[in-house]
Amino acid sequence: GIYAITDVGNVSVYNSGAMTVYSGLAGVGIAAISQTGDVEVLNAGNIAVDAYFYAAGIVASSEYGSAYVANSGDFNITAVGLAIGIQADAAYDATVFNLGDISVYSELSYAGGIFSESNSGDAYVASQGNITATGYTYAGGILASADYGTATVFNSAITSVTELQSSSGIQAEAQPDAYVANSGS
Repeated sequence: GIYAITDVGNVSVYNSGAMTVYSGLAGVGIAAISQTGDVEVLNAGNIAVDAYFYAAGIVASSEYGSAYVANSGDFNITAVGLAIGIQADAAYDATVFNLGDISVYSELSYAGGIFSESNSGDAYVASQGNITATGYTYAGGILASADYGTATVFNSAITSVTELQSSSGIQAEAQPDAYVANSGS
């Protein structure tokens, strides 16, 4: 996969190539991580990840900045443990735009299509791609979570979740406001 990581400064990743990642432990297609700066990932390539403990298509994370992901590639993410399609988490705004189809499967744990999580800003997800999440303990299609901001989800495609214990198709949670607009099925 692609790993772009810094302690100080911004991180930008632009990818249009297809990739396949296999790992006996943890595997990530694109990891963009900054301690203090903003993170941006623009992806147009298809990503397949097959790992044991943890598998993710894109992880964009900033401890003291913002995270932005724009994806048009299709994902196939499989793990025995945690499986995630796109994860954007940040101190400030966490934003995900998705046009690709995302399939995530976890044999014994949690499967999530798109996660957008913000500590002090807004969490925003707009998705037009089909999302399928199959997990054992939990399966979630789209989650937007903002501790001290607004969580917003716009979805216009099929979101399908299957699990043995707990699931949610679309979830927005925030203090103070949460919004969901869904025209998919």
